Formats: sequence, C-alpha cells, structure tokens
Amino acid sequence: MMELSLYIIFALIVIIASITPYITRKTESFGVSIPSDYYHHPIPSRFRKHYFSQSFILGIVFTILFLFIEGEMGTDRFVIVYTVGIFMYLILTFFVYYRYHRQMKQLKEKENWKEKKKEVVAVDIQFYKKKKTYSNIWFIIPLIITIATAVWLLIRFEDIPEKIPMQYNLDGEVVNWMEKSVGTILLFPLIQFFLIGLFLFINIVIERSKQQTDPANPKDSIQKNMIFRKRWSLFTIVSSTALVLIFSIPPISFLYPIDSQILFVITMAITISIVIGALLLAVTTGQGGSRIKSVNGGTEEFMNRDDDRYWKLGQFYFNPEDPAVWVEKRFGVGWTVNFARPIAWIILILIVAVPILITILLV
Repeated sequence: MMELSLYIIFALIVIIASITPYITRKTESFGVSIPSDYYHHPIPSRFRKHYFSQSFILGIVFTILFLFIEGEMGTDRFVIVYTVGIFMYLILTFFVYYRYHRQMKQLKEKENWKEKKKEVVAVDIQFYKKKKTYSNIWFIIPLIITIATAVWLLIRFEDIPEKIPMQYNLDGEVVNWMEKSVGTILLFPLIQFFLIGLFLFINIVIERSKQQTDPANPKDSIQKNMIFRKRWSLFTIVSSTALVLIFSIPPISFLYPIDSQILFVITMAITISIVIGALLLAVTTGQGGSRIKSVNGGTEEFMNRDDDRYWKLGQFYFNPEDPAVWVEKRFGVGWTVNFARPIAWIILILIVAVPILITILLV
C-alpha cells in the first residue's frame, strides 16, 4: 500500500511533466514567444507531441527501474533511490524540453514571425483594481487549527510521554524518537505556521503578479486570466488547510495511539488528492487561463512584444528594467521570479532557510 502510493505520486508527476506544453499559454511555445494564432502551426504541434511521448516513455522506463530496484533492496534504501530517481527524471525532461526550445527559436527566426506581426503591449489599467483572488481572511481557518493544536499540546504537556515519535519509515516503524520538550512538541505547530505564511504569500503573489495580456484578443485574455487567478487562489487556500490538518495528526498520536499504517494512509491520501487537484486545475484552466474556452473573437494582426532575450533557457526571467518581482511561467503553470530583482533572491532564500532554522533551533 505504501509503495503503491509512491508509484501513484510518480505517475502523477510524469503526467504533469508530459502535458506541460499543452497547458502553457498559446503565446509561448517551449519558452519562446509566438503569435497566438501560430500555436497550431504544424511544427510546434509536432514538437508538443514528441515532447509528450518522450517524457512519457522516460516515465515508463523509470517506473520499470523502480519496480526492479524495489525488489533488490530494503524499503528505506528504496525511498532514497526513489527520491533521486524523481530528480533524475525531471532533469532528463528538462533536456528534452531544451532540445525543442532551441528548435523553436530556430523556427521563429526562419519563419520571421516578428516581421509578420505588429509587436504591442496590451495593458488593462483597471486590472489591479479588480478582485482577482479569494480573501486572505480564509486563512483564518488553518490558523485556528494551528493555534488549537499548539494550545492543546501545551495544556497536555505533562501527559505526553518523555519520548515521542518524530519519524516513521514506510513499514510504519518509528525510526526517530526525541526527548519531550516544549521545543519538540511545538515543532509541528511551527511547521503549520510556516505553511500558512507560505500559502498566504502565494495568494498575495497570485493577486499582485505581473499582468500578461494577449494583444491579439485582450478582452478575452483578461477575462481568462481573472478566472485563472481565482481558481488557483481557491486551490491555495484549500491546500493550505489540508496540509495544516496533516500536521495536526502526529501531535494527537503523542497521547492517543494511532496506527502508523492509518497515519500513513491519511497523509498520502491528502497529498495525492492535492497533486490530483493541481493536475485537474492545470488541465482545465491552463497557464493564464489558456485552456478556458474563448468567448470573444480576436485579431491575428498583433503579437506580444518579443522579450525572449530576458528569458534565459526560456524559463528563467532576468530583466533588470522590469520592476515586477513575480511573473507567469513561460513553460508550465504558475509563477516564477524576476531573478534580476534582489528581493526575489531574498524571498527564495527565506522560503528555504526558515523551515531549516525551525528544525535546528527547536529540535
């Protein structure tokens, strides 16, 4: 059951990676800006099909390797190999992506698309005055759960055993015990607080990230983008609450024995549900709302201003002249940072450093 959960998660990762070209904006193809009406050009369409098949086949190969390796080693060692395997798969799919990124750049230059269209920047000056996300007040729900968990642990501190389980392996066996202290019992609430802060920050990013509009059909593009942000905002709030609930279960097990198998099943069920939810949302909505059915007709006369020079390898945005910190990804769904802005690096470092510091200081 536990190993099956790992295979399900990997299968979802493979699916998401393989369909990425189909959920990206129609004004970008493999990290290269193109006129939206060229999205169905025969060559980019063929690139998408090849990328899908190659990424999917790679996923099958890794799955077969996992099945073979699993039978040759213990569970703990398999988890390490499994984790490394996921990173290797993602690295290999990046190389597959980069091959088509280079070919798209060559095709764009050969076809001279820039000379056939007028480059313009479409901006809705009322865009940032509109409500594009759900209220941050909804984060009060996971916050109440977190505070309740912390207060309950402190009230029942004397009843908690002197040694508490902090880590399990896939067989449900405790592999790490820790001495009871205020710091150790509050570790889980602190992780919950961090998750709430992180998802709250993501919701703010969704609200304030740089506007991107297709000049070929600006009105329709703006409407789709509003829906796109609203849906991901709701997903962010729901995911935050679900993850906070996951971290409320281990503290309960300090006082009330919970079968480790049940604990694992609950954790994996919530985790898999979140991944499936992200997959369904990506497929039905697309980046910037690109997969939402169009309502208004557009014109084929215009294309977005070409800013390919600011996108290193088609995925990393570096533009010192752009004050925006958060921009939409060019390949996939979601947001990335403007790496030319120092504040972006500070934020990324904090996101990584804070949970590490919590563990070091309190454990």
